[in-house]
Amino acid sequence: MEFHDFSIESLLGPALAAGVILFFVLLRLLWRRERDHFPFEPRDSLMTETELAFFGILEQALEDSYRIYSKVRLEDIIQVKPGIEKATAFAARNRIKCRHIDFVLCDPETLKILASIELDDRSHERPERMDRDDFVDEALRVCGIPCIRFPVQRNYSSREIRQAVEDCALEE
Repeated sequence: MEFHDFSIESLLGPALAAGVILFFVLLRLLWRRERDHFPFEPRDSLMTETELAFFGILEQALEDSYRIYSKVRLEDIIQVKPGIEKATAFAARNRIKCRHIDFVLCDPETLKILASIELDDRSHERPERMDRDDFVDEALRVCGIPCIRFPVQRNYSSREIRQAVEDCALEE
């Protein structure tokens, strides 16, 4: 039986190679885990084609009279009143935090919220969507924020849009 004399130097090369391989294996596993942990991708646009078409006419109709914001969370324009019992406040907040308004009109200088606009397509004819719309309308009404609803259509009249917004402002 023969014994070989091993030195640290003779083991250093294979250990280093194994360490490099292990490093890249761990790096790959971490990258895969992170990729799976964040399964997101960018959207093509902030607005649908329908919303974008309406937005163009809305800007034209309102000129510089308002600042227009799109896809605003309902929770960003209304909030639960202070002093409400904790469980009630939590439930109320849950009802507004995942909903959004298509467009919000603000004063161009103060950004005070003046009105909201919703585009109603065929999905708004479904009973669950009608319940959602009723809730949003009532929540906005209670907060003093008018909600102007426009049915989705092929073409919009900037004059009719401006008139609807002006009529809404006169009701305040």
